[in-house]
Amino acid sequence: MAGEETLDDWFLEWQQAGKQFRLPIRGQLTIGRSHGCDVTIEDPYISRVHCTVEIRDGHPFVDAREALNGLRIGSREASSLEVKLPRQVFSIANNSFAIVNAAEAESDKTLTYTLERSLILRASTRELTDSSGKLLAQFSTAEYLAFLTLARRFPDAANHHELGEAVWGGLGYDQYQLHRLLQRIRQRLGDLAVLLENVRGEGYRFQARVDIR
Repeated sequence: MAGEETLDDWFLEWQQAGKQFRLPIRGQLTIGRSHGCDVTIEDPYISRVHCTVEIRDGHPFVDAREALNGLRIGSREASSLEVKLPRQVFSIANNSFAIVNAAEAESDKTLTYTLERSLILRASTRELTDSSGKLLAQFSTAEYLAFLTLARRFPDAANHHELGEAVWGGLGYDQYQLHRLLQRIRQRLGDLAVLLENVRGEGYRFQARVDIR
């Protein structure tokens, strides 16, 4: 896995007036309708100071407990959000935001499948290769994000909600889409499809013999 995270690794991303913005999460950021906020969104369904974003115990925390409308995480409404994935999308009214750990999301991962074989998940090309550079699988963006989420969660399982949020964020998805996505990943893996395990009632995970760093 990536090395120790720093505050500079975490960013808040959003689009406004057709432009993409990225703001590092340092100290406490505020999002709201007020022009005194760090991020000002002129939307009548957003409170003057709708939420704060800050790092707590090494993870970004979004606090909207004082806001009337709160947050939306996919189809779920919430008053707060602790981010533990390298990318997490949430919505305020009709406005979508993403919290991204740039160092984690953009770094390569080494998966030791057996003592004799190491696999490299390459962020820049969305490829899975062996240690000699041989291409084993080429992932789409959605497939890569799901695979990365499984790596991030190992040795625990990533549940359906975590996978869906990592891939589709606030755009919405259904169980059929998610299962089809995992099927495509298995097809791309070929003989390595045994890497992925469906854990009944919990979601998906890598087989226990995989070590990830």
